[in-house]
Amino acid sequence: MSGYATQSHGVVPTGMFGYDPTLFQFNHDTDKAKALLAEAGHPNGGFELTMTFATGDTIEEQAGELWKAELDKLGVKLNLQPLAWEAQWDLGKGDPAKAQDVFAMYSWPTYVTPYDSLFNMFHSEEKPLFNLGYYNNPKFDALIDDANQLSGADKAAAGKKFQEAQKMLVDD
Repeated sequence: MSGYATQSHGVVPTGMFGYDPTLFQFNHDTDKAKALLAEAGHPNGGFELTMTFATGDTIEEQAGELWKAELDKLGVKLNLQPLAWEAQWDLGKGDPAKAQDVFAMYSWPTYVTPYDSLFNMFHSEEKPLFNLGYYNNPKFDALIDDANQLSGADKAAAGKKFQEAQKMLVDD
């Protein structure tokens, strides 16, 4: 990122309460990726993924080109498909079996609490809004709901619960 970005640790951004710089973080390791693919029954890759991004969004397109180049090293083909936002959204919100494998989308905190991002992206719902990975963990849900209730009265306790919730995400 030419020195203009830092690798994130979890969902909660640096500077927001609930941020945890000690969360496990994957590092770029092509050899380990190859070994994990082999362990999963894909020793030479040999499969394709589709990534959609908003037509005209050059940042998402560049990210896709970077991912494509890295996946090529593993024998995995990434098909990049620019779509109008509405078409991309409809595909992602439709039948999960027919949805794109990677849906490039921006997300940022809209409030001064991590709850908004954690709820929108990971809270269990029958018909998820942004939880398009269909993460479902009632313990995670209860943890962030409790943290949200504490946010106004005990920010430190809420922050610890948000950190615990992020660790749960990473572990899962």
